Amino acid sequence: MPEARKRLHDRLRLVWALHMAAWMLLSDAKTHVFMLHFKGDTASVAKVSSQSLAAMLLSNLALAPSLAALSDAIGRRPLLLLAPAWCLILRAAELVRPTGRTLFWTTALAAPINAAP
Repeated sequence: MPEARKRLHDRLRLVWALHMAAWMLLSDAKTHVFMLHFKGDTASVAKVSSQSLAAMLLSNLALAPSLAALSDAIGRRPLLLLAPAWCLILRAAELVRPTGRTLFWTTALAAPINAAP
């Protein structure tokens, strides 16, 4: 394996590890905010958590073909540059207004990040 390709693989592994670490930390924070929003009602927290993940998966399913076509048309690099910006906007919305409704919609709107080729 050429050295440049090995460095690229190492960078991709690092990005993946950081993404997974951030996801794990944020999922715990979201659960905490949901618990505060629903005043400790674990059934409501479980319901809204599963609904937000279902909304994310459905939007991911709907957007994946469109994002693939967009990637073919404009190239992969612009999408890879826009994904972190989109994530930053969503995280800023969660920081400014950490309510159950905001966390639901930011989770659902995170699908373009997951569906980006």
